[in-house]
Amino acid sequence: MIASTGLDLETRLTLRLDKEIDVQINTIIPRMQGIAQEFEIEKADKKSPFRNILSFSTETSSLEAIKTQIRYQIGRSESSRVWKIQKPKGVFALVVANQLEELIKDAKDILSRVKNSLREEEELKEYLEARETLLEQDIHLKLTQLYLGYLAREHTARVGEIKFSNAQELEQKGFKTKPNKNLKK
Repeated sequence: MIASTGLDLETRLTLRLDKEIDVQINTIIPRMQGIAQEFEIEKADKKSPFRNILSFSTETSSLEAIKTQIRYQIGRSESSRVWKIQKPKGVFALVVANQLEELIKDAKDILSRVKNSLREEEELKEYLEARETLLEQDIHLKLTQLYLGYLAREHTARVGEIKFSNAQELEQKGFKTKPNKNLKK
């Protein structure tokens, strides 16, 4: 048998990790949606405050920098009210920062599942183990970026649902509303 090249091993490992990330995101999105619902983020601001943070998260490889940038929004007078929503669970920005930190558990789960699936592939397993700490950090960062992207979409969807619902209520009361070109009947 011919030994695999480093690139071949990296490609194979990346494919497996990406597959597991896709599986794990299905457990992360409902947690994010729960926070969005609990804090009623759609009521605080119609404009999404998450695009800037998402963009920042793609420009850095530091989770701590991302969390600091999110916490920084609380003190900025011109930042969105969404970040400053206060509920019994805490301030929205701090709750999001904590959820991002907790994504490390998801990153570890992903690595564990991939590692367990490599029982018959010793060379690939050794390749993973030699890079495990770095892979864990990379996966955590990728999950953070995905979380923030889905949070931005969730906010936009929730704002849109309110607009749609309000327009329907007005129409039912006999008021004419401007047709929304983005909504198809």
